[in-house]
Amino acid sequence: MLNAVKGKNTYFEDIAEADLYVNSLYSSDSPEGKFWSSLSESDKQRLILSATRLIDRTFQYLGVKACRFLQPLSFPRIIQGIFTPVPDDIKMGILVQAIKSAMESDPNSQSGKALAMLKSGIKTYKVHDASVEFSSSSAVDSTKLPHRLSNGVFIDEVYYEFIEPWTY
Repeated sequence: MLNAVKGKNTYFEDIAEADLYVNSLYSSDSPEGKFWSSLSESDKQRLILSATRLIDRTFQYLGVKACRFLQPLSFPRIIQGIFTPVPDDIKMGILVQAIKSAMESDPNSQSGKALAMLKSGIKTYKVHDASVEFSSSSAVDSTKLPHRLSNGVFIDEVYYEFIEPWTY
């Protein structure tokens, strides 16, 4: 497994730092908080590295790299003549992207189960007195649920919430 190295392939010092950010984003009893805490350190590292690559390479960020030829990641940057270390928004966006993507692909998570049902064409799901009704459309486009950019970045939960202020 590729080792996470701050400044080379991640913006996080270690998993403990990522855990602090996740704890500030989600309560421990939320589905996202529970999901994150259930992961091993190596799974967390894998998700962080993947989301960092995606977020870092997808957008054109304000300013220029602080060390253009020596720095593999987009931050730190020089924005309007001011040295700007990696913003907390970018770190939080990376973690939200990592968690949402992993939960969506996990068949044991609620969002993974719901997406699997949508993809298979299930319109109504009922257990005892509770029921869920999905789109009446027989052909559900999974790239539209939830809204994502073409590369897979979640639009509302990641881009608009965290990344947009730092892009052109």
